[in-house]
Amino acid sequence: MVRRRISEAQRWQIIGMRSSGLSYKAIGRQMGYHYTVVSRLVRKHIQTNNVKDLPRFGRPLVTSQREDRALQRLIRRMPFATSPNLKREWLPYRQLSTRTLRNRLKSAGLKSRRSLKIGQIARFKDASSETALTKSMLISAEPSFNTSDKM
Repeated sequence: MVRRRISEAQRWQIIGMRSSGLSYKAIGRQMGYHYTVVSRLVRKHIQTNNVKDLPRFGRPLVTSQREDRALQRLIRRMPFATSPNLKREWLPYRQLSTRTLRNRLKSAGLKSRRSLKIGQIARFKDASSETALTKSMLISAEPSFNTSDKM
């Protein structure tokens, strides 16, 4: 079930309606929310004197900030290493997934790179220039038919 977000203006409106003496069910019917939503909001206002959402926290990180900085130094030293190779070099004594490693790189603002295989590119360029050369030779070797000269 998806929670609908209540705007801050609507929250203050609900608090005002409650302070004017309306019941939770009456406020809920009027605003289009369930009465428990209204009661939770009023309870939150009484406890914190505010209606803003509290900050939420996710799962704690597996690595420390020091380990993350070590990873950043490692990636600068080995920019074209793969994730499994970096994982083995970074923290060999810990069981970490490559996904964790990529998440740390992403949060540090570092992006993945692919190394160019220069040999293949050079061969491709040579092959394309040879093809162009043979095409030009074929075109020049073809007999030209001059249609303007009729005997």
